[in-house]
Amino acid sequence: MPTIDTPETPPAQADPPGPTAPAVTPELRAFFKRQYWTRGIALGVVAIVGVAFASVSASGDEPETIDETEQTVDPPVEEFTEAADGGSVEIVEYGFTPVKDVAGDDQISWGVIVENTSADSVAIATVALAVKGEDGSSLTEGTGWDVDVMTPLLAPGERVGIGSTSYIDDGEVADAKPTISAERWWLAADQPTAADAVDVSELTSDWVGAGDEVPYWGSDGIGSFVDTDGTLRLRFRVEVEGEAIHSPRAVAIFRNEDGDIIGANRPDEIGSSTTIPHGWSYQEINVKYGPPPNTDADSIEIYVFA
Repeated sequence: MPTIDTPETPPAQADPPGPTAPAVTPELRAFFKRQYWTRGIALGVVAIVGVAFASVSASGDEPETIDETEQTVDPPVEEFTEAADGGSVEIVEYGFTPVKDVAGDDQISWGVIVENTSADSVAIATVALAVKGEDGSSLTEGTGWDVDVMTPLLAPGERVGIGSTSYIDDGEVADAKPTISAERWWLAADQPTAADAVDVSELTSDWVGAGDEVPYWGSDGIGSFVDTDGTLRLRFRVEVEGEAIHSPRAVAIFRNEDGDIIGANRPDEIGSSTTIPHGWSYQEINVKYGPPPNTDADSIEIYVFA
């Protein structure tokens, strides 16, 4: 099997299973800041107001007074601290690799497969990574902000890969273990539409920018460093059944030749300004941090979600 530690390796092909992006009600989208107002809506509102104003001016009639007591507001979706059927968000598989960034600062690349075991509830969970040094002390005292990752909204029975390449305190890593630190639940029956599928296929990988000098703000200050390895570019086809995904997250789970998880990229490396449209499109992830040197290019899995 080819490994990506040699940039000369021909682009690998992979057909990873695409994750399922579950449906989200408008209330739930708004609650997690996933409600996106489009220009079309804004322009439509302006147009309606303009027409109404023109009609009143032309006729001389006073605008109709609306009785606010007759207006109704849909109640928010009820949230629970546990699944109705006793299910949970479980860590099915995980792995990690200590790495360093271009300036030599310590990082850890880690990946996790999580599963919603409930049959009737959807969930969002936070996965926290505890990293221990050789003396048993924590290596995240100063970087705890970078080792927590939130899952997407998980449909009943859904599995998703998440993770990151996180900064840690200086020191040799002896062990790292992810845990579910928080769960939030809603009844799936409260979701009015079926889950929208997001299928990922046609994955290829290549290296770009090897030997380039890159600016960097590291622990020793602002400077520039030569990136000897370059950036791993992952290109893939995405097909979205439902609405366009604005500011998506895209996680590449890295495995070695034995099939073990050894890390993941930072989920925002697809680009915060990216929009994945309805239908099919080609997208790419530029893996700036990592990946672990023993990553098997044929085993990379891509998960895309909001």
